[in-house]
Amino acid sequence: VIALSSRNSIFASKLLHHDPSSTEHKDDITRVIGNVGRVGMVLMVAPQVPRTREVELNNFRLVTHAPFDGRSEDSFKATTLHLRFTEFEMAFDVGQRGAIDKDLCLVETLIQVYDRDVWVGDIDVLPLFNQRNDAVRRNNISCRGCSSSSQTSDIHSSLVSIDNWEELLDPPKDLGELNIAVFRAYDNWVARLAAACISLQKGFRIVINPVDKVCWGC
Repeated sequence: VIALSSRNSIFASKLLHHDPSSTEHKDDITRVIGNVGRVGMVLMVAPQVPRTREVELNNFRLVTHAPFDGRSEDSFKATTLHLRFTEFEMAFDVGQRGAIDKDLCLVETLIQVYDRDVWVGDIDVLPLFNQRNDAVRRNNISCRGCSSSSQTSDIHSSLVSIDNWEELLDPPKDLGELNIAVFRAYDNWVARLAAACISLQKGFRIVINPVDKVCWGC
């Protein structure tokens, strides 16, 4: 369950409101004033297999996978997250007979990633914070005191930049073997959360760097 709606309140995991580099909020709940337009208590769950957009051949010019230059930039300022319900709904029997309204129901809910007005994919955030998931690692390496020049000059040649969603949906063929992709969404927790989830759903092993600058020399 990713969120719960009751009366005029929506209770959601704080993981939906923070950068994926931190797990300190994995057990915290936040309350949002509002409702989803349904009577009773609604349990919102993600689909079992979230979908992502198919690669479009006419967008091949957007895919360059340029060598990473070490600069911290945000190429995903237009990325947003949206909530939408599917048609799947399951009511729970709470013992009452003859009631018209459903007191408790399970509703499949999509967290959709958009790039401006273009749909990128649907995400499930919970696997990203599963401590037993070996495909996710968070980078906690501290800089050993490198000079500012070495932090960007010691860039390994295997690093390539991801500067648009097409480059992530259509990754290098040797990703994880000869190339390592760097998703450039500096100080943009929405895009970082979306990219981490989509990468995990596509079967990639991911390393989530901290929010502040990363020393590539270390």
